[in-house]
Amino acid sequence: MARQRLASLNPADEAYFLAFNIFANKLMARFALSKNPNDLDMTISETQQILNLAPAGHFFHAPALCIIGQAFTMRFKFRGDTSDLTQAVSYVEAAVAALTPEQSLYLPFVVNLASSLLNRYWMYGDVADLSRIIETSTTALSASLSTQSPYRDSLLNNLATALKERFAQRRDKADLDTALMHYQSCLDLRPPSHPSRHSVLGNLADAMLLKFEVDGHLQDLESAANHYVSALQLRSPGQDDHSRLLDNYGAALQSRYTVFGNIDDLDQAIQYLTTSSDILPSTYSGRPVTLLILGIALVDRFTATGNIADLDSSIEKLSSALQLCAPGYYQRPVILSMYGCALSVRYNAKGDLQDLSLAASMCKDALTLSSPKESTYSSTVATLTSTLLDCFQKSGNIEECQTIIDHCDRALASMRPGEPTAVDYGPSLVNLGRAFFTRFQAQRNKADLDAAIERASLACTLPTLSERFSSTFALASLLYNRYTQGEDLKDLEQCVKLFNVAEEQMPLKHLSRTTMLHNYARAMYDLGRHRNHLQDFNVAIGLFKEAIKDVPASHSYLPWMHLHLAEALHERANRFDDVDGHHEAIKILLCVIETLPDDSPALHSVCHGAAIIFMTLYELSNRQHPSLMEEGFQCFKKAARYTYGSSFMSVYVALLWVKYAKKLHHSSALLAYQTSLDALDQHLLVTASIKGRHAVLLGKHLVAETSTLATDAMACAIPGGELELAVELSEQGRGLLWSQLSRSRTPLNALRSAGEAGRALASDFERVNAKLSQSIVPPEESLAAMTGSLTATEAAARRYRQLSQELQDIIGRIRRQEGFQSFLRRPSFESLQCAAVGGPVILVNISDERCDAVIVLQDAPPRLVPLPNTSLEALTTLSAGYYHMLQMTSRVGEEKMREREVLVVLRTLWDTVVSPIVDELASLIPRGSRIWWCPTSKLTTLPLHAAGPYRKGTLNLPNIYVSSYTPTLAALIRARRRPTSSASTSSASTSSQHTPPAFIAIGQAKPASSTGPALQTVSTELALVQSLLPRSSSFSVLDEEASTADAALTALATHGWAHIACHGYPNAERPFDAAFALKDERVTVLDIADASIPGEFAFLSACHTAVGDRNAPDEIIHLAATMQFVGYRSVIGTMWAVDDSMARHMVKAFYASLFASGGNGKDGSAGQDDPWDCTRAARALNKAAKLVDKDLVSVDQRIVFIHIGA
Repeated sequence: MARQRLASLNPADEAYFLAFNIFANKLMARFALSKNPNDLDMTISETQQILNLAPAGHFFHAPALCIIGQAFTMRFKFRGDTSDLTQAVSYVEAAVAALTPEQSLYLPFVVNLASSLLNRYWMYGDVADLSRIIETSTTALSASLSTQSPYRDSLLNNLATALKERFAQRRDKADLDTALMHYQSCLDLRPPSHPSRHSVLGNLADAMLLKFEVDGHLQDLESAANHYVSALQLRSPGQDDHSRLLDNYGAALQSRYTVFGNIDDLDQAIQYLTTSSDILPSTYSGRPVTLLILGIALVDRFTATGNIADLDSSIEKLSSALQLCAPGYYQRPVILSMYGCALSVRYNAKGDLQDLSLAASMCKDALTLSSPKESTYSSTVATLTSTLLDCFQKSGNIEECQTIIDHCDRALASMRPGEPTAVDYGPSLVNLGRAFFTRFQAQRNKADLDAAIERASLACTLPTLSERFSSTFALASLLYNRYTQGEDLKDLEQCVKLFNVAEEQMPLKHLSRTTMLHNYARAMYDLGRHRNHLQDFNVAIGLFKEAIKDVPASHSYLPWMHLHLAEALHERANRFDDVDGHHEAIKILLCVIETLPDDSPALHSVCHGAAIIFMTLYELSNRQHPSLMEEGFQCFKKAARYTYGSSFMSVYVALLWVKYAKKLHHSSALLAYQTSLDALDQHLLVTASIKGRHAVLLGKHLVAETSTLATDAMACAIPGGELELAVELSEQGRGLLWSQLSRSRTPLNALRSAGEAGRALASDFERVNAKLSQSIVPPEESLAAMTGSLTATEAAARRYRQLSQELQDIIGRIRRQEGFQSFLRRPSFESLQCAAVGGPVILVNISDERCDAVIVLQDAPPRLVPLPNTSLEALTTLSAGYYHMLQMTSRVGEEKMREREVLVVLRTLWDTVVSPIVDELASLIPRGSRIWWCPTSKLTTLPLHAAGPYRKGTLNLPNIYVSSYTPTLAALIRARRRPTSSASTSSASTSSQHTPPAFIAIGQAKPASSTGPALQTVSTELALVQSLLPRSSSFSVLDEEASTADAALTALATHGWAHIACHGYPNAERPFDAAFALKDERVTVLDIADASIPGEFAFLSACHTAVGDRNAPDEIIHLAATMQFVGYRSVIGTMWAVDDSMARHMVKAFYASLFASGGNGKDGSAGQDDPWDCTRAARALNKAAKLVDKDLVSVDQRIVFIHIGA
């Protein structure tokens, strides 16, 4: 009819345009009923033709523009094509611009413009669109002062909505207050019979919900819910705004759930949101937001009930929402972050690494699109933190943790100080605390733990119940962790109180309740240990049992929980004489052991706990039931078995096994020693630096337990005649820190040098081993224990198994590489025998069990020489007395007294240690042969090389054999394998026989770091050295101002031979800080170890260059040993303080002896012997000590120099 009427009219008549207006409006009305987009397409095309008949200035020009704009808006809402939205705004803007406020069409056109601009704002989030609405609507309202204007209500509604949205962006409370005022005015203009009353009711509810989030007043939340209900009563499915009202009411119910915890509110919210998503067309522009809200609600319900179907459905909804929103859509960061959050939650529930990887990707994309200036930034960060922390737990990249902390800080800073109850404030505080705690676990910096506690404490002051519950649980767990670090009873008492509060607040079916009860029980158990109250133990045991009852039998957390219950029963039984408690505890643990696979990370701890209880029961039986003891040792054996990533636990348990085996004289003692050394070897391997390894021994309090481990192990093997094993154990345990570098780190470095595949294998080994070490943190100390549930711990267990298998695969691939077949395996005796290629190596083992020497020969079985006339106690006394004597007899006039005391020590060493060894050697090697000493314990500080009877008619050791020392057999083997000095000489010649090596002499008489007296003869000594060298040698000097630390290290790296005359500073507490004192600063052991020094010979004419570590007496960690380790084949050092006035005589005699028999003498030309053969240094030193003028050099200064190496 409308079209026929239009066809009958003349386009030049005014009636034609009026008829077209009716026609166009009927088309749009028909679309509203039928949803046939052809009606909108026709409206747009027909109106565009009308515009040709109604150019600018024509009375119908502005109406035509508005009609097209309205049709484009409707088509955008239906199809979601953003180009339609752009067109809509453009046409309606043009329509408004064509009119003045006084014209009658101005007001309705401003209403249409506001509608289009709001749609565009909701798509892109541009605040400029809101400003334009506020500007035009305010102008229109000024032109419509009458309350009877038919458009005033719509103008008020649009203006209020723009102000409300601007508040959401800028957080200016005045905007929200004004919006509420305008909504109320609009509502007054729309009585119950008004067709658009539902719209303003819904908008007013939105504003009230925002007001609740700002002020925290529950009446605002209830008002919002009531307004939504009233609005929905005015709408039917399919009508405009029905879906929007369903969405927003669902969001309000969800908010009410977070406050009151009523699951009915959440169920109802999901019902409304599901209804909305089902009736919305797939192309509807608001559909992504509906799916977003629904996805969040489903995650919340999964968290409350554990129904995995809710979680899967949530991820499906959020994935669909993401696919529907365009890249520039302003809600895209929120959708990305919630999608990532849901994937992270499912990873914790199912353990699928693909979920975690995709979650990390979503979260990082969301952060990229977010800015602290945006109102959604804090909620985005709050949502992302949990996911990113899960990713950090997987990657171990500490930089990711710092990124989380930075974002949390910015999120908190973006919230106004006057809005501490903002919905994201509490979660942001808790998340920041979790981030600090995670970094604390990685780096063990107590400041991070304190920072985590500070944030969680602040979160506990917030008013809403949900925040208070999660914050209370988090704070209690953090305080317990801090208690375990320092055992501050105040922390423990406070955490018990908080756990009690958390237990009362937490729903009985909450997913985290089991974890909370278990941690609460741990705290009560520790409190009982402190206070010795039976009631504390009873409460703890009751809590443990309650926590266990709902855990599935197959859950990986369950063994730890049973272990802690057994520990509590055992401790209560010990304190209150309850034998039945011991039996109940052991019964629990034996049942657990039967169910655990060999690769379970809990096996160590559970078997360890069982072993202790068995030993307790054995003692309680007055040792009348040896079967209990045997069961205990079987448990120790299982507990100490090494699995990758659990090295410290293996060390701890194996050392305890050793302790019990020694105490009870059990046959498993030798196996316990072997296991201990293997475990300690593996444990030190995961620490990258040599100084770090020493710190591990100190920091883990292992020094006291491990300092004699190698000597005791060797002493244990000897009585059974297992001499080869004794040598292997000695080598493995002695010099652990040095041997690790030579036997484990060096293969990794060699692996890196074996091409791209080798580099990848070495990196993979270190990466996965480090992750394994992080992944076996006991559950109560883990991040999951702070706020998590059993699903998180189950995922961690799966991750441990995956990493363990991955590392075993990597080690298998390494061992298949040429030359790496023995990777991470103990060196065999056969491989160590080649250390004796130049002469016997004598391992002198001093233990409190027994003292022996084992002589290692190149091609024969080892020889045992028992040393029954000495002991560890006697040698300790001898060593302490010797060094005390050296200090107390250093003044002029005390020389004779000093000599008498030195000879007493040398005779004692001869009688108790050296003489029996020499008797055995007499049948093996001729007089004048070279021998190598490898002493242990206090013998490392005593001059074995100079021992003798020192009586007329007798021979002292220097007259029988030529002595050298070596820290370990492996160190001597490496020294012999190194190339000769031609590789480190300044000459291009390839033959060291004909080309003298480059020689550097370094001296410093008065270093800046020294407060002692200057050395008086340094310059004279360096000149003396130069005068004694063959003239053809390449000689350089660094002394006085030139001998800086950097210059010295550079020179050592480019010269094959070196002579160093300066103060040497031992450091018994921190041996890696032992140093040479140069002009500007000291050069430490670590500086030398880190340098690339391919040297051949070094003479260290400095004080104390061969004094070791009092904390680890089996570790030969000193300057001389370092020089040999880092590359020098042959080194001469000093065992105690050197008198520089006497040292030059020894220096002269040494170099004269070294070069006297080489070739034809001073010219250095080739003869029968190569003068630059550094292996001649030991004989030269031996000869020098005999030839030096004894009136000029006292006996202690003749024997102070020792030779180390080849």
